[in-house]
Amino acid sequence: MLVEEICFCDELVAEVRVLNGEVQSTEVPQDRPNAAAPTARTVEDLFAQVERGLEFDRMSVRYDEDTGVPLLIVLDPETNTSDDELTIQVADFRIG
Repeated sequence: MLVEEICFCDELVAEVRVLNGEVQSTEVPQDRPNAAAPTARTVEDLFAQVERGLEFDRMSVRYDEDTGVPLLIVLDPETNTSDDELTIQVADFRIG
């Protein structure tokens, strides 16, 4: 799966391969050489972000209709604070 974290921070994007819940590899796309690997790398990490977001002022989540995996997580810990928002996008999620 391709995981991208969008925030007022460094660019965080990587192709992540996971087997049995363990990260097997993390590769930054060649067309984004200045990017770093995101902190959310497994499905469990994505659900942990959603759980953490329950305590935030605002959170929006879009799930894959077939697998239930969070594909888009938008977090705003404090609505009155600037630049603390975090968006996590997942693309190319595959099982197998």
